[in-house]
This record gives sequence, C-alpha cells and structure tokens, in this order.
Amino acid sequence: MVARPPQGQTCPHTENWLVMPQAGEYRVPMDALQIWPQDDGQPVSCHEKLRVLEENWQDVRQVLTDAFEDAVLMGVSEQVMRDRLQQLVAGLQTPKVGV
Repeated sequence: MVARPPQGQTCPHTENWLVMPQAGEYRVPMDALQIWPQDDGQPVSCHEKLRVLEENWQDVRQVLTDAFEDAVLMGVSEQVMRDRLQQLVAGLQTPKVGV
C-alpha cells in the first residue's frame, strides 16, 4: 500500500521511489516501506518524511541489535536486556509541546 496525500493536500516529493543515501545511494519502492500512521489514523505520505522515518528506523534497528548482541555476548540475560530496552522505549517523552 502506497501512502498518498489526502485529497486537496500535496507533497513536493511524489515519485514512486524513495532514494536512500545510506550505504551508497539506492532506491526503495514506496510500496515496500512501512506505513507510519498519524494521530488521526491517516498515513504519513510525504516522501521526504518517509525517507527520514525509514533512515531513522534502520539506524535504530542497527543500534539496538548491536547493543542487544553485545550485552548477551558479555553474559547479560537476554530477558533482562529485552526488558531494559522496552523500559527505554516506554520512558521516551514526546517532543510535542503541551502534551
């Protein structure tokens, strides 16, 4: 499913491929990306925002994987590390003002 702007709204980034500059430039088909719902349930549809979200997701996945593997290989209980990573995410505060 390709996220499209709601009727009447436009996004300047409208091609069907997203250019990902990490690890060399490569193109990701838009329908291969995750859907990122907004508070109103509508998906984020701006290609530039989707590019940033995808890059951030890849970065976070790699950092968490590395931290998890390091901890387990150093003898930390897998379950303890999973719990601590979940606590980390649960403790994140919103950057929205007044929420």
